[in-house]
Amino acid sequence: MKALVTYYSRTGTTDKLAKDIADRLGCDIDPIVSTVKWEGATRWMACGKAGMKKELCELEPPKKDPAQYDLVIVGTPIWAGFTSAPTRTYLTENKGKIKRVAFFLTCGGDEPDKALADMEEVAGQRPVAKLAVKARDMKKGAYADKASAFIAELGK
Repeated sequence: MKALVTYYSRTGTTDKLAKDIADRLGCDIDPIVSTVKWEGATRWMACGKAGMKKELCELEPPKKDPAQYDLVIVGTPIWAGFTSAPTRTYLTENKGKIKRVAFFLTCGGDEPDKALADMEEVAGQRPVAKLAVKARDMKKGAYADKASAFIAELGK
């Protein structure tokens, strides 16, 4: 199975999880790059607003074509309970190219179920596996068992 991990990360937390998943699978990785700069404390409110309004944004073209992969593993941070604008845009723009999809996300205090359902709606297909990790667990390294179960689910 040829797999691709693609993701958006504003603070580096989702980036860390994406790299771990790609390393464990030995697969390609391609970060989602927004032309809108979302980083920084002052942009935090704009991120929440974009999440709640389900906004799209402009992206740099991806380096990897998702149509060339059997499975695309898509990651996002939660923005006010929803998919981040860059990840929403990627899923919207590549909806017809993705054969099979899996989702992972990182979150602070948000419940992940709403964001995972949002990703499924945007992608237009049910994921083969889902993973949600709290940011505090990422910092402590307490996510390894969840990540292992997610990766095992991908192989089914």
